[in-house]
Amino acid sequence: DSTIVLRVDRVPPPDPPRVPVTVESHLTEDFDIKDPESSPALLDAPTQSPSTSGRVDDATTQLPEDVYLAHKPWAESWRSWAAQERQRLPARELYRQLHRIMQTLESQPETWEFAAGTGLISVVRPMDAGAPKTVKRHLFTQQLEISLDPDNGQISIALADTLEPLRIELDMLTPNHWPTRPDHFQNDFQREFQRDVIHPLNISDLDELLLRAAIRLGTD
Repeated sequence: DSTIVLRVDRVPPPDPPRVPVTVESHLTEDFDIKDPESSPALLDAPTQSPSTSGRVDDATTQLPEDVYLAHKPWAESWRSWAAQERQRLPARELYRQLHRIMQTLESQPETWEFAAGTGLISVVRPMDAGAPKTVKRHLFTQQLEISLDPDNGQISIALADTLEPLRIELDMLTPNHWPTRPDHFQNDFQREFQRDVIHPLNISDLDELLLRAAIRLGTD
């Protein structure tokens, strides 16, 4: 589907390896088994590794030998889980952000709009009092739709099927950059967009369109 911009799968967090009963009461208090940034350290860790026989010298530790021997393989397994979990965290955070956006759009459809912007323009606008203010807006915007698959939880973002595939935002421009005939400017770019742009987020096509807009608006 050419209208799909992004699909994000739900990534459920896998359970970490369970702490052995013999180890549980000997872990540091700040250890959080579900936090991949945590550290599975023992309260009184030995100062040296076990001998080749697997025994720990009683002079180097205050812990029972079976605690250390059970802790080592579990800690290695937990660290492996934590490394994989750290890799999954960005995808899970993106999913949460998109889910919040979807809920906001559903609860306040008249207040919020979901759109993709291209061609970021910075305009320095004079203020009645104080220093000038820099306003940043995207010149071209495209309305988006967001949906949730109830079966697998996948979130999809697609280009909205509207009569106005591309909107041109000019209200942030200062008077000296405003086009002489805004309606003609809008119509011209609508036609050029439909003629030259394969996809609204195709950077190479939009670069050409943005260059034409900058020339006509007298900006850099």
